[in-house]
Amino acid sequence: MLVSLAALVAAHPFYALYVNAIGGGAERAAYYFPHDECYDLRLREAIAGALREAPPGSVLVGETPAVFSYYLERSGRRDLRVANLSDARFTLPVTAPRFVFLQPGRIYYENMAFHSRLWNREEDLLSVRIDGRPMVRVFRLDGTEFGEIVAARDTAPPRAQVPLEMYFLTAD
Repeated sequence: MLVSLAALVAAHPFYALYVNAIGGGAERAAYYFPHDECYDLRLREAIAGALREAPPGSVLVGETPAVFSYYLERSGRRDLRVANLSDARFTLPVTAPRFVFLQPGRIYYENMAFHSRLWNREEDLLSVRIDGRPMVRVFRLDGTEFGEIVAARDTAPPRAQVPLEMYFLTAD
């Protein structure tokens, strides 16, 4: 019981990253179920870091537009736009700097092209970590590279986007 308690205390404040010895211990944190274990850990810090670097007119591209909008509002940066990385329907100004946020807890079919091309790069704009593991990596891309990745995503085997009218399901 004391060993379990000690492990729990050691995991503070990121209890979701705890993995017991049978599962591989700390070496396997954020390995089995990153979508549950990582979720949006450290996204606030990553957004704050990107805001310091983002010139007016930039676009922040990630998987949680509402979270980005919230922190943009709080920071007073109404000069920036937010786009959903997985939604193929968004368009971006041709010359706007793009800040792409990748998270191990937010890997989806629709953003796999971005993760495949960017995640293992050594250089990024910033990387926010917990115990040495990246929870959010931010990449600043020019329009050419961003367009190449979008083109790769769009030529992947088709998977239908959810029609806008189906976002809000009703009982009728």
